[in-house]
Amino acid sequence: MHTRFQNPGKEETLAWLHANDLHRAVHLLETTLPTLSQDPGFHDVIVCTRSTEDAMGYALAVIFADKRLWISNPNWKTESWRQVAGQVQPDLVLGEECPLTPTSQRKQDHGPEGPEIMIPTGGSTGSIRFARHNLDTLSAAMEGAHQFFFVMDAHDARHIPFSFYCLLPLWHTSGWMQFIRAWLGGGRWISRSPSSWDPEEDRSTLATHPYQVSFVPTLLQRLLRTPEGRSLLPLFSRIYLGGAACTMETLREASACGANMWATYGMTETAGMIAGFKVDQNWHEGSGAAIFPHAEISIHPPEEGSLHHRRSGHHGSGEILLKARSLCLGYGLDSLQLDHDQWFHTRDEGFFSEDGRLRVIGRLDRIIISGGEKIDPDEVRRILLEDPRVADAWIGSIPDPEWGRKVVALWVPRSGSGEIDQEAVCADLRLRIEAFKLPKQWRCLEAIPRDEKGKLPQSLLESLLAS
Repeated sequence: MHTRFQNPGKEETLAWLHANDLHRAVHLLETTLPTLSQDPGFHDVIVCTRSTEDAMGYALAVIFADKRLWISNPNWKTESWRQVAGQVQPDLVLGEECPLTPTSQRKQDHGPEGPEIMIPTGGSTGSIRFARHNLDTLSAAMEGAHQFFFVMDAHDARHIPFSFYCLLPLWHTSGWMQFIRAWLGGGRWISRSPSSWDPEEDRSTLATHPYQVSFVPTLLQRLLRTPEGRSLLPLFSRIYLGGAACTMETLREASACGANMWATYGMTETAGMIAGFKVDQNWHEGSGAAIFPHAEISIHPPEEGSLHHRRSGHHGSGEILLKARSLCLGYGLDSLQLDHDQWFHTRDEGFFSEDGRLRVIGRLDRIIISGGEKIDPDEVRRILLEDPRVADAWIGSIPDPEWGRKVVALWVPRSGSGEIDQEAVCADLRLRIEAFKLPKQWRCLEAIPRDEKGKLPQSLLESLLAS
């Protein structure tokens, strides 16, 4: 089976927005598109807003104007915006949350040949990068997922539309791709903010129409804490779980609720999921993920004697390499294109099970994935050390049932600074970095007990935090 989704035209899109009561998005699309279309010097447009509906209207206007859309997170702090400013000089800023000033100089080149969508990612460095996609790569991701679930999921009766109940912001790949699937597939769309979400208000709606939903483990665990939340899970036609590691206990509990849940593997560079497995009565600890038809995966073994080779407890494990029709074109405005005929290095570690399915172990580098967000511990440490009250610091992570990994900090106060309030140090750090990057556990020490290579063994980190 192969389905090719046609990109809807403007009139089809307006009808889709009206059908989903997205009238403000209609207004923003119709009023913004003429401004973008009349100036050929407009190439790079930042959209930064907390409103999902506003983001949809602005994004569609940029796409129909064949411009370059930079999706931005309104929660970014000073350091993150500094990184963004080093990658793009926007011609126009749409929304109310972006501190960058549009450039007054019009670009002389012809701009992109068609719309390009720049989706933010922590990448392999933990620092902000933008994966450059277009409608072809996004459509390929949608088609590959559709083909996979058509074959693999008995719930996917062939007439289930691409309807989504979105609880994630559009500046996350998983939120953005729900929008893309609903738009291209002509499905229904409901968006709710997790912070103010009352699922009981939509229970009857979910019971009468097959909405799909994407969760990160932290959101799933919050639903599992209450009987009302657990009873809600079977109402979704399919649940996609991804973004971070999830405990076996959480997976078993969700499966026991009768949820049609699929644990998935993917990344911003691939426009979301490229592998997955169903969490049901046949699921077990050793279950691996089947590869979606639009992707290929290979395992690159570590070099003999390397750190990764010595630490690995799984025979045949190594770095996960991939090829995918949905792989992004490159990063930002970098002229270097990703070669889709070459293997893409993910810096994730995994192996193939005996039945040929993918098992993901974790990261090969120090990047921390907590609550679905990528965090560079070196960035957090560098900013913490700029505080004159801090003489030394170490940022790491430990396993956590809610977050997957929990960011933790060991720190040494600078001598001669008098009595230092740890809460004040944390409060000042909060002003400079996003909340998800903040250490959730702190320990003040007289010195950081590094080894001869200047590292802090994980076992020692965990024992220091436990003592």
